[in-house]
Amino acid sequence: MLDASVLLLLLVAPGALAATLSFSVGLDTDDNAATGCTLATAGGPVPGIEQVARAMVTTSTAGAVVTRLERQTCAGTSFGAPTVYDNGGWPVGLGNGTGGSAVIESSLPLALLGATGRMRAVVVSGDGSSGEDATSTFALTVTPAAAAPVVPVPLSPWLAIPLSLLLLGAAAWWRRRHPDQTALLVLLAFVSVSGLVWAATVMRDGNAGDWAGVTPAATDVQGDAPPNADLVAVHTQQDGTNLFFRIDADVRRDAPANEAPVVNAGTAQSITLPASASLSGSATDDGLPNPPATVTHAWTKVSGPGTVTFGTATDASTTAAFSVAGIYVLRLTANDSALTGTADVTVTVNPAVILNQAPTANAGTDQTITLPAQAALSGGADDDGLPNPPATVTHAWTKVSGPGTVTFGSATDASTTAAFSVAGIYVLRLTSSDGALSGSDDVTITVDPAAPVNTAPIVDAGASQTITLPASASLAGSATDDGLPKPPCSLTTVWSQDSGPGTVTFANTNAPSTTATFPVAGAYVLRLTANDGALAGFATVAITVSDGIALPPDPATIAPALDPTLATEFGSATAFLYTGADPIQTGVAPGTIDANRAAVIRGRLLDKSNNPLPGATVRIRHHAEFGQTLTRADGRFDLAVNGGGPLTLDYIKPGYLPAQRQVIARWQDYALVDDTILIPEDAKVSTIDLADITPPFHVAQGSPVTDPDGTRQVTLLIPQGTQARVYNPDGSTRPVTTLNLRFTEYTVGANGPATMPAQLPPSSAYTYAFEAKAEEADRKIDGKDVLFDRPVPFYVDNFLSFPVGTVVPVGYYDEDRGLWVPSDNGKVVKILAITGGVADIDSDGDDLADDAATLAALGITDQERTQLASLYAAGNTLWRVPVTHLSRWDCNWSL
Repeated sequence: MLDASVLLLLLVAPGALAATLSFSVGLDTDDNAATGCTLATAGGPVPGIEQVARAMVTTSTAGAVVTRLERQTCAGTSFGAPTVYDNGGWPVGLGNGTGGSAVIESSLPLALLGATGRMRAVVVSGDGSSGEDATSTFALTVTPAAAAPVVPVPLSPWLAIPLSLLLLGAAAWWRRRHPDQTALLVLLAFVSVSGLVWAATVMRDGNAGDWAGVTPAATDVQGDAPPNADLVAVHTQQDGTNLFFRIDADVRRDAPANEAPVVNAGTAQSITLPASASLSGSATDDGLPNPPATVTHAWTKVSGPGTVTFGTATDASTTAAFSVAGIYVLRLTANDSALTGTADVTVTVNPAVILNQAPTANAGTDQTITLPAQAALSGGADDDGLPNPPATVTHAWTKVSGPGTVTFGSATDASTTAAFSVAGIYVLRLTSSDGALSGSDDVTITVDPAAPVNTAPIVDAGASQTITLPASASLAGSATDDGLPKPPCSLTTVWSQDSGPGTVTFANTNAPSTTATFPVAGAYVLRLTANDGALAGFATVAITVSDGIALPPDPATIAPALDPTLATEFGSATAFLYTGADPIQTGVAPGTIDANRAAVIRGRLLDKSNNPLPGATVRIRHHAEFGQTLTRADGRFDLAVNGGGPLTLDYIKPGYLPAQRQVIARWQDYALVDDTILIPEDAKVSTIDLADITPPFHVAQGSPVTDPDGTRQVTLLIPQGTQARVYNPDGSTRPVTTLNLRFTEYTVGANGPATMPAQLPPSSAYTYAFEAKAEEADRKIDGKDVLFDRPVPFYVDNFLSFPVGTVVPVGYYDEDRGLWVPSDNGKVVKILAITGGVADIDSDGDDLADDAATLAALGITDQERTQLASLYAAGNTLWRVPVTHLSRWDCNWSL
C-alpha cells in the first residue's frame, strides 16, 4: 500500500533544486541479437534491443521520486522518440537497497511489451551529466498475462489509497442516509477496496519488502560509477499484467541550497544628543555554507547629515554616536561568506539641550627642568561660551604641592613661566572659570638640581730645575679634575715644548710623570696640558740645561777697581779679561794685545725663543791669536782685540748652526754687536740613496714652516743618476751614495733677521735663507759641503706672492771669506694644470704652458714635471732655483 512518505515527497519535491536521473531497461524481446537496435551503454554497445523502458528519477534535498515512466521502441535501426506511459509519483527508497543503495521501482505493462517468453535485458543509468553505468546483459522470462483482475482496468498502485478513502467515505455517507443497510454497505466497501488493493501485489513505494525472496537478475560492482549513476543490482518479477523492475543504485539526496541570512536591524528609535543609540540587531541563517557556518555583521550609515561612530561596527548589538542632529538610516548587513542579507533601522537624533558646561582646562604635559631654568607652562581651556555674558574664561595658576616656592611669570595667563626656589617634584594647577563653573587640570614639574659646572683641570708641571747635559730632566707633573663632563669623566695629559733652543724628546708624552731629554744646552719651557674632554688646563715648568762648561763670570764682578783720581788707559783697564790665572778670554798669547790699539767687542747670543744662550764660543775668524771666550749665563760676552779695522766674529755652539757677524773695532773703545740668534738644525732628515736609480727623482724636504708671512717648505729634487762628493777634513773629496739631508730655514718669525747666518750685503733685502746640509759632510770649503755633478733644482713655495716669471736672485755664504757669493738665479714658476700626470709650467707669466724649448732652456725635463705633479696641485706658484752644491742659501731681492 502507499504510505505517508509518498505524500511528503510530493509536497517538498517541487521546491527542491532537483537533479534528473535515468534508469533504462533495454529489452531484447525476441532474444535475438541480430534483430532490433543497438543500445549504447557504459559497458559497450548492446545489439538486438527492441524497446527500452526508462524510469526518470528526480532528486531533491528531501529525497528522490520516480517522476515518470517512458519507453522507446526500435524502428528499423534506431529508436523512436520516448513516450510516457506512466506519470510516476512514488518514492525512491534511499538506503533500502543492496549495500545501502536506493530502491528504484518501475513497471511495464505486458500489453506494451508485446511479447512473452525468454528475453535478454540490460540496465543502463545516467546522472544527467557525464556519469553513466551499465550492467551486463541478463536473461528473463515473461509468461502470458493471467485472467483479468477484479478491477478490469489496471490501476497504478499509487491510486489505491485515494480511491479506497473515496469509497469508504461514500460508504459512510450511505450509512447515514440508509442506516438499515449497513451490512450490505460494509460488504460492498470491503469488496471494492480489496479489489483496488490487490489489483497488483507489487507496490511501487521504494520498499524492498514485497521483493523478499527475489534473487537479483544481475549485479554490478558497487562504486565503479559516480553517485546517482552507480548500479548495484537488478531484480525482476511479473505480477498480473505487469513486468516489475527493481533497480538498486547509489541515489542520493541533493545538498541543501544556501539561503541568505535573514537580518533584523531592530526597531526605529529616537535619542537626544549627546546620547548614543543602542542598536539591537540580529541575523538568522541556515548554517550554510559549511565551512565556515558563521555569519559576520557590519553596521554602516545609509543616510544622515553627520558622521556616525559605531561602538563596534562588527557586532550585531552595539552603539552608535552621532556628530550632529538629524534623521539617520543605519544598515545592518549579515554575510555567511557567500550570500548577504540586510535590514535598515531609522534613528531620529534630536539636538542636545544646551547647558553650561565647566571649562575643560589643560595644564600641558609633564616636564623636567634643571635649575636655574624655568618651566614654560603651555596651558589652555576649551569652553562652550556659556554663560553669555560674560562668555569669557579666566585662568589662575596655583601650586598644589612641592618642596619650595613657585613664582609664576603671570599667574592669570594660561601660558606663562614658573620659577622654582629649590629642586623637587611640584604639582601645579591651572583653574579655568567661565564665571559660573570652573574646571582644573594639574601638571607635574620635576625640577632637577643645577648641574655642576665643569671647570678646567688644575695642572701642576712641577718645580723648575737645572740639569747638566747629557742628563735628562725628571718631570713630576700632576693634574686634578672635578670629574666633569660625564662622559668621558676622564683626563688626558700631554707634554709639549713652549720654547727652547732645541727639540725636546719626552719618554712618554702622555704621562704626567716622565723624563725629557735635550739636544743642546739652553733655557727651555715645557708645558703639561690636561684635558677633560671639554676644557683644558695647563702649567709650565722652566728647565735650565747646562752643557757643563764653566761659564765666565760677569766682568763687572772681577774687574779691578779703578782709581777715580787717576787717568786709566783703556788697555790697562781691560787687560784682566785675558790675563791672570783664570781669565774670561782664553788663549791670548802674552803681548798680543797692543795697549794703544786695544778694543773690546761686546754682544749677546740668544736662542730662537729670545732666551740667553750661554756657553757659546766666540772668536775672531782668521785671528787665532786673540783666543776665544764663552757667552755667560745671560748670553753676553766681552772679547778683547786690537782695533783699527773690520773683524769677523765666529759664533759656535754644539747643536746649533754657526753664525758670523762683522764688526769694526776702534782703538781704545768698545765695539757693540747686535744680538745674534743661533738655531738648531731641523729635526727632519731626508735619506737619499743615490745608488737607487729606480725613481726618476729623489725628493728631500725640510719641515713646513708657517709664520705671519705665510707657509712654505723647501724641496730638493735630485735627478736619477746624479753623483755627489763631500769634503774630507783635509780638504780632499770623496764620493758618497747616501745622503742624510736637513734643511733649516733662518728667516722665520719676527726675530728672523737676527737669526741670519751673516749680515746681508747693503743692496740685498731680507727675504728667505736656509741651511742645506748633509750629515756625511765633514767640513765646508768655500761655503760648500756637498758637490753635485749636475744642477739639481730646489723649490720653495711662493709664500711672498712674487709675480710669475720674476727672477729669483740667489747667493750662498762662504764663511771662510766671510762674504755672500752670487749663484745662478732662479725663477718664479706656476703649475697651470696637471695633464696626464704631468705638470704644465708657466715660467714667464703669460698664463700659458711653456713650450718644449722654453722648458729645455730652464733645464726642466718631462720627468721633473711628472715629479712636480705628484708634489703640488695645479695653481701653486713656486721658486725654482738650480744649484750644484749644498750651502747656506739665500734668495733675496734687491732693495
